[in-house]
Amino acid sequence: APIRGQLLLARRRETPLDRKETMATSRLESDHFADDTSSTEGNASVVSRRRAAPAFEIMDCQNYDWAKDDLTDLGQRRRELLRWHLVGFVAVSVALIGALVECAITNLNGVKFGYTESLTSRKLVGRGLFFYVVFNLVACSVATFCVLAAPRAKGSGIPEIKCYLNGVKVREVIAEKTLVAKLIGVVGSVSGGLVCGKEGPMVHIGAVIGAVVSQGRPETFGRGRTTRSRTWKFLNTEREKRDFVAIGTACGVASAFGSVIGGVLFMIEEASSYWNQKLFFRATYASTVNVCFIVFLLQLFRDPEHPQKLFDRVKFQGMAVFENFDDDELDFKDRSASLVVLLLTVAVGAVLGAWGAAFNAANKKITKWRMKFYARYPSNNFFKLLEVLLVATVISLTSYCVPLATSEWCRPLEEPSPFGVRKHRVVRFQCEKGHYNEFATLSMASLSDSITSLFHANSVNAFSFQALALHFATTSLFACVTYGLHVPSGLFLPSILCGATFGRLVGLAVVPSIFKHNTRRNLARVVQDLTVAGGIAGLAGTTRMTVSIVAIFLSTILDGTHVVPVFVAALASKIVGDVFNEGLYEIHIELQKYPYITDVPPLAPKKEAAAERQKSRIFWHDNTVEAVMSRNVHCFSALARYADVVATLRRTSHNAFPVVQIQTTTTSMDDGTFVGLITRDQLLVVLAESRRSAPYVYVRNDGDTRDYFPRFPDIDDLPSIDAIGPDAVLDLNPYTNKSALTARPETSLLFANVLFRTLMLRHLVVLNEASKVCGIVTRRDLMRMHLGGGGDCDNDNSSSSHRQRFNNENPRAANHHHATSGPALGEPSSPLAYRQPLLATAPLRSSSSMSSLDTAANSSPRTLDDAQRRIVAEMV
Repeated sequence: APIRGQLLLARRRETPLDRKETMATSRLESDHFADDTSSTEGNASVVSRRRAAPAFEIMDCQNYDWAKDDLTDLGQRRRELLRWHLVGFVAVSVALIGALVECAITNLNGVKFGYTESLTSRKLVGRGLFFYVVFNLVACSVATFCVLAAPRAKGSGIPEIKCYLNGVKVREVIAEKTLVAKLIGVVGSVSGGLVCGKEGPMVHIGAVIGAVVSQGRPETFGRGRTTRSRTWKFLNTEREKRDFVAIGTACGVASAFGSVIGGVLFMIEEASSYWNQKLFFRATYASTVNVCFIVFLLQLFRDPEHPQKLFDRVKFQGMAVFENFDDDELDFKDRSASLVVLLLTVAVGAVLGAWGAAFNAANKKITKWRMKFYARYPSNNFFKLLEVLLVATVISLTSYCVPLATSEWCRPLEEPSPFGVRKHRVVRFQCEKGHYNEFATLSMASLSDSITSLFHANSVNAFSFQALALHFATTSLFACVTYGLHVPSGLFLPSILCGATFGRLVGLAVVPSIFKHNTRRNLARVVQDLTVAGGIAGLAGTTRMTVSIVAIFLSTILDGTHVVPVFVAALASKIVGDVFNEGLYEIHIELQKYPYITDVPPLAPKKEAAAERQKSRIFWHDNTVEAVMSRNVHCFSALARYADVVATLRRTSHNAFPVVQIQTTTTSMDDGTFVGLITRDQLLVVLAESRRSAPYVYVRNDGDTRDYFPRFPDIDDLPSIDAIGPDAVLDLNPYTNKSALTARPETSLLFANVLFRTLMLRHLVVLNEASKVCGIVTRRDLMRMHLGGGGDCDNDNSSSSHRQRFNNENPRAANHHHATSGPALGEPSSPLAYRQPLLATAPLRSSSSMSSLDTAANSSPRTLDDAQRRIVAEMV
């Protein structure tokens, strides 16, 4: 049959090795890749199979459907009003869930510690130990089962949320089942005695709520088209969803600490890679509403017998309550930090910065060992549960048995009490009446109660040097081991507790010898200053945050006199810690091989020689996008046949395709002018909505992808080619993003890195002087520079080592990509020279079978004959 409507002819004949490589990689999903031309063709029985979902994929936050919105003033006001209503609803929802989590944890801890202390006070030590251990094991088992049901509920979730807001959508990280598992699991892990907090998981919970509320439909199940009014449809984009996830993140922090400005600063400093003024104001509004709601809810819970206090003076405190210093017997209103105290604060911050670096390095090694061990038994969950139970057992035995080891832990609770009005927080634990067990006060209590006892001890000798040293060592060890277990766990409170313990330890050892002539009252003030500074320095040492955690910290203690010491300690800790390694969240992102793009491209690893780091620095500063771009780009014509588009989507797994315009006088398919970019999801929606209307294809609903977001049609669900017609022509112009960002080959690589991070790009098309496509840069291309090979980002069609092995075994195929498809293109004169694009459509086939398609494609020429040129002229 004569070939009609052939617009894009660029195919090369496969070798047996090509086909073998294709079958091995055809189910993988990727962005454009440089040398994966062999992956564009393959066995039909393999490529038509539904692809397995990748571990994570890259988001495309460019809005391709904005032209379909109601752009009138009334429509704009309706959309903006709807946004503000949904933001408020997110804030209230996070507050309700936060209050629920706090109530559950407080009640469970009350039952556990209350019944255990009642048994020990009656000298039933063995029975008390049995109850304490069994209670913790049951609670931790529940948390582990939740993570086994939803693996993304593991840990704090902050690394995954950071990746999401950076443009990397980790699979099921914002799913409904992850929300439920995180909600139940964090109650079990915190009440089970593990050294972890609930604040980090609250950030993840807030992010999931923001994503679910903004879309108004389930995230993980259901498929197909939905009917929504134009007023609501604008929310069904990755950009809107990303903004609501950022707002939910701010609400999670605000709920955890009762800090409005802390939640907003956390979103800006740590979580979001992109933010603007509108997002800032929405996050501020949401955090304010959230704090107001959770404060009143927690006030009702903590004092249900006196609801009238809601109309009295209310302290705006969140889930983590360290209490303010206004109630202390020491008068801190007139304090002034001396130079000696500031120098001691700097020293404490620097030491805790080194401690944070050691903590992160140890946790990294433990996590690597876990990953290698569980890789051997991927389907065996018994070892995961066993590890959690072993760690919980060791922590329970330590916290229960160490206070019983010696009677020296018992100290008199004399008047005035060393804990002031907070003497009800001390733990007696088998000590005589009128005494308290100093180690049990720190170990047999919740983390927030232990931190409060350290902060508000009005006496220098409230805790002994031995108790503080032992508690610091055991808490640091248990926190390092706990973070990474298969339970929901946070890092905020363990870091603050370790830092506060060390700060008080230094104060107890140094302050009495330096301030010999000061009164005990002044000595207590200095020790308390170092304790508070140590708490913030411990958190800064592990997370490497500064401004946001200072705002959070000051909100929890409601005291402005500690501003300068806290800032000095946080900065000293961060500066020293950055000398050795990165923050713990960044380390876990690196371990999981998430394609996270940093604001400043990293140098070679710190363990490498200075020459290697200098070479890495020179590469980023001296190279252009031409060094990393993919050169064999699959393009579509602005007028393409339905059959060709379906065939190309079946043969490839790329996420986006440049669209080019073919002129009537064109004699070669490589001279198409760039029109715009069209994504795979957009093509699938357009094909799914296609109906036969010869000679063109009629597309229902203007091909609006928001009707399907976030679950787009599958390639096997499209209308058959026989139903549409083998000669039906599809006009891609209305669905092409003609404002897609482009670059020249001379564009700086550093500037491309800034574009990908700040604008959350997924593709950057590279054009030559004549606006011809000469390459494309994807996030995966940049991540090779960041990670030296990166992770399994969207499962690229072939790894670097696999392609290198293929090129070494087949130098002819590596150097001549189109040797069997007509005249070969000019070979590059240098490794940085680019080749012309590979135009990816197939010739017309008389049937819909892939075998006949491949047979016709392998024998197709690369130039147009007279008949084809006339058809092109008619279609244009």
